[in-house]
Amino acid sequence: MEQWQHILGVLILFAAALVLVVLELLLPTHGILAVLCALTAVAACGYAFWIDSVFGLIASILVLLASPLVLWLAVRIYPNTFMGKRVMLQRPAPSDTQSFAREQAALEKLLGQRGVAVTVLRPAGMAEIGDRRIDVSAEAGVIDPGTAVVVVKVTGLLVIVRPA
Repeated sequence: MEQWQHILGVLILFAAALVLVVLELLLPTHGILAVLCALTAVAACGYAFWIDSVFGLIASILVLLASPLVLWLAVRIYPNTFMGKRVMLQRPAPSDTQSFAREQAALEKLLGQRGVAVTVLRPAGMAEIGDRRIDVSAEAGVIDPGTAVVVVKVTGLLVIVRPA
């Protein structure tokens, strides 16, 4: 074989590796094609070294430089593919996040208010604060039912109380 035919063989192996990456994005192979892609790239580098050590070094450096770029592109493209849309979670609807924000704002108004533990808080339980029954957590220890409590902290939807 002539030199150009060997070089063409290396290029074909690299092209096959790229095709395997694209197929991995489109088919549910769970990483099998990604492993084959990596093995194909290593085989291309080995073949390049067999041709010439300088050519092999150049091919290896190109693979090392291209791998993070290809991985980054795959991660960016995957959520937009047919398979990615079926596997990945979508962003929540704005109406879902608005209701969370409303509830969080309502709970933050409870900061400093007093209430009564309805159940045993060890540390989680239920307390009645104002006219609402709310899931709360004790700041420390166990709080018996009927004990007066005060809201000391609200984090997201978590209400922290301590005995008043």
